[in-house]
Amino acid sequence: MPRVRSRRLGAPAAGGGADGTGPVTALYEDHADHATAGTSKETLDSFSLPANTLAADGERLRITAVFLKDADANVVTVGIDFGGTTVSSRLAAGSDDPVIVSADIWRSGVGAQRCVGLANREGGPAEVFYASTAEDETGAITIAAFGTTATQAGDVSLKSWFIEKIAAPA
Repeated sequence: MPRVRSRRLGAPAAGGGADGTGPVTALYEDHADHATAGTSKETLDSFSLPANTLAADGERLRITAVFLKDADANVVTVGIDFGGTTVSSRLAAGSDDPVIVSADIWRSGVGAQRCVGLANREGGPAEVFYASTAEDETGAITIAAFGTTATQAGDVSLKSWFIEKIAAPA
């Protein structure tokens, strides 16, 4: 599948204004396979959120990642990191286990964000996360989709993920 990237701020999604100030702006997406290559926590793909993307209180990011566990009984962990904080993650052990991990991150003040994450896998209960982060939004912030396996390389793959910016309520 071809790699698709949208790194342009101001490229409005459906319902957005022509000037990019609409309610939802696509910041990044990637639909290529990214498999673990080793037996530790690995960044499978990342995006550098440009400085001042979260410039006003209430501005929000929505991050969604889809992973697929390999066809074996090995245990893996997948998730999303926002700067230095894991904002959503999930264990998976089932064969061919699809996992979806998402996080909403909003600016709650200068240098302060709040995060709510939701992670689910086929046949398993959902897990909910809440975190406060203190990333400096005047600089770039790394957002990463990760996979961890202790058993064998290739146990889990990032299949697709996207990052959207949602405007602050008026």
